[in-house]
Amino acid sequence: MSHLPGLLLLALLASAPAHATEFETIDSNDDGRVSSSEYEVHVREVYDRMDGNADDKLTKAEVQASETMFLRHVYAGGILLGATAEPTTAEKLQRLDANRDGLISQHEYATAGAAKFRRMDLNNNGELSPEEFAVAG
Repeated sequence: MSHLPGLLLLALLASAPAHATEFETIDSNDDGRVSSSEYEVHVREVYDRMDGNADDKLTKAEVQASETMFLRHVYAGGILLGATAEPTTAEKLQRLDANRDGLISQHEYATAGAAKFRRMDLNNNGELSPEEFAVAG
């Protein structure tokens, strides 16, 4: 009995990526583009993963526990007018906290995510190509 089919399957599994890229994950309908609604759903899912007690408010501790994830999906970069360096994490958080209550609500996070999407959409066509996502993401 030949072990060739089993070995071939193992070789294929070993050469396959371990997981989909972030772009492929967000592109839920597999059309090669990320629409604003797909990005919005993803931003909300990220928020929910960070919101440890599911109260729809991110505390400073919850943000610090997931700082890279927090900023990746909502912070679009950029230096404040008149500043000479990248803003600190505290300054970035302050930008997102629209009502200045010291917490980041689901709405505040979603609003920031939508703003980042618009900034990433370099050709303003309402969807992100893999290239736009890679450059601006």
